[in-house]
Amino acid sequence: MPLTYPLAETARAALDTETTARTVGEARDIAGGAVSLVSEWLRPSASERQTLQPRIDAGVTAGFIQVYEDNQGQPVFAVAFWKRGVAPPAPPLPHRETVVDAAAAQPAASDTVDDLYFERGRTSRRARRGRMRQTDPNQMDLFAGPSQKALAATKGDPAAEPAGASPPKSAKPKAGRRPKA
Repeated sequence: MPLTYPLAETARAALDTETTARTVGEARDIAGGAVSLVSEWLRPSASERQTLQPRIDAGVTAGFIQVYEDNQGQPVFAVAFWKRGVAPPAPPLPHRETVVDAAAAQPAASDTVDDLYFERGRTSRRARRGRMRQTDPNQMDLFAGPSQKALAATKGDPAAEPAGASPPKSAKPKAGRRPKA
């Protein structure tokens, strides 16, 4: 069931009316003129609350009444409804001509806000390729191929020797193990 609002002149009248509309266009068609969705507050006394309670409960169920509490703990009801005959919106203010000073039109030299957000220019990746950082040569051996390992072995790098190669003669066997004969 879609949310509908009653058409009425006041919040108390909205509790009694059976005419409801879901959209502004539907409300205009029913009212035959301009309408607007408004909210008004109801603060009934204890005796009035007893007589209005069944209609308030129906409005809460329908969704156009919300129940709040004031500072003294008394219930306050917000009633939303389509109000008929609302004045049209105020006309726009007349256009003022402003005089723009040439010095004020230029941005200040100390304005560096763009530097904070636009650190890099809007250039394509292809245009930036020439400016890319060089790779650290100490990290290039992480993915070395067989030819690079052979080159490193000729330079005396023990980490580059192929797997299964015999250890150098200066290497001592680990404690508690016998050397292989």
